[in-house]
Amino acid sequence: MSKPLKILMVSAEAAPLAKVGGLGDAVYGLSKALAGLGHRVKVALPVYGNILKDARPLKQKAGSVPVEMGRHSMPVDFLETELEKGIKALLVRHDPLFDRQGIYADQFGLFGDNPLRFILFSKSIPALAKAFDFEPDVIIANDWHTGLVCARLNLGDLPKTASIFVIHNIGYTGIVLPENIEALGVPDFFLTSDLMEFYGSPSLLKAGIAFCDALVTVSPTHAREIQTPEYGAGLDGFVRHHQSKLSGILNGVDFSLWNPADDKLIAATYKPGKMAGKAICKKALVAQTGLAQAAQKAPLAGMVTRLVTQKGIDLLLERIESIMASGLHLVVLGSGLAHYEDALKGLVARFAGQLAFVKGYNETLARQIIAGADIFLMPSLYEPCGLTQMYALKYGTLPVARRTGGLADTIRDTAGTAGPDTGFLFDHYSAHAFAGAVDRAVETFGRPDSWNMMIKAAMTGADEFSWEKSALAYQKVIEQMRAAPGKG
Repeated sequence: MSKPLKILMVSAEAAPLAKVGGLGDAVYGLSKALAGLGHRVKVALPVYGNILKDARPLKQKAGSVPVEMGRHSMPVDFLETELEKGIKALLVRHDPLFDRQGIYADQFGLFGDNPLRFILFSKSIPALAKAFDFEPDVIIANDWHTGLVCARLNLGDLPKTASIFVIHNIGYTGIVLPENIEALGVPDFFLTSDLMEFYGSPSLLKAGIAFCDALVTVSPTHAREIQTPEYGAGLDGFVRHHQSKLSGILNGVDFSLWNPADDKLIAATYKPGKMAGKAICKKALVAQTGLAQAAQKAPLAGMVTRLVTQKGIDLLLERIESIMASGLHLVVLGSGLAHYEDALKGLVARFAGQLAFVKGYNETLARQIIAGADIFLMPSLYEPCGLTQMYALKYGTLPVARRTGGLADTIRDTAGTAGPDTGFLFDHYSAHAFAGAVDRAVETFGRPDSWNMMIKAAMTGADEFSWEKSALAYQKVIEQMRAAPGKG
């Protein structure tokens, strides 16, 4: 790259200000890594209720800026705070739409006006860039919430700005309700099947795919998968049509935050060559979760997951008896669908001392499971990238996972034909295939020399999944995009 670029990340989430899942971590990690390459990076996101209550100072830049929303306009304020030292967060405030208890939902479910909320956010971006005197060279727009940004750039907003659209989860298409179509502010021909229309309604995700200058999804394998009916959520043909601008770039891990050598939230630190601390972490996890002392010598598996169908919980429940009969002990941390939570509660009583379930999410316990377990279970139906398997590899906890998306790209299972493997993969989405992979892990655990060789390979190999490597791949996409005619 000949000179530093001005890059604006546009997202519904950005940790630590606003985070529901992996999107917030990914936007934070990529922003930090791109800034580390010398680029001027700022992040745009809405002002949610939790941000207004946050202790960090918010500096107002402009007030009551009108944003055209069809036949009327909505006023927004622009505020500024710091996301990370050296990275500013540029905030769009409109309290009637964003000052709520949650980001997308509250205790009663998803907000019915989510598409309208993110139409307003997306349409405010040109005015935000001007208010902050930051006309970006590149906007990196993330998921359906920001797909309209790419369409607006096509209409001439910020004429010097190119766009990258990143698909984190193609299953969420951002369907616009009829009463909000006028607010899009796009010509009628945009609302056709070869551009934004998706089964009779405009799709904000499809807008991003159609109008971006470069398209990215979050792993190389998933870039191939979303071009197939199995994984394309009805958009596989449309993605294939735009495949010439599609890249698959793995999300990364910030190893300054995830490293067993200096993690203050685990019972003891450890690193390759000095692994005594991992046994201490296992002992502490067994004690904390109420497992039987026999778990200390047995293979101990962990899961830190949302309890939803995508995560393969059905496969675990279907074969739980044979899995427990193998001698495996298991700790599950997660929340989600009530029938999964209830099933796990029932199994704790049935397999007392062998299975522990903690409902919810707790950062400290999550790290203690990843550090203290021997095996990490991720039997996902699909996984665009996944982060916890990369954390597990770094912490020497070998994954059992389905060969899909980012799991296939980060876990090596060659049956020993290409050096030490780092985990155990299965292909067909079935309880039988999953249980077979668990059996292989348990059998290998019983051969300490082989097991320790795999742990060393996992821990030392995990460093290749850094955000710096991912940022360099994005930089290459930007170089290629700006080299195209009319993009420089």
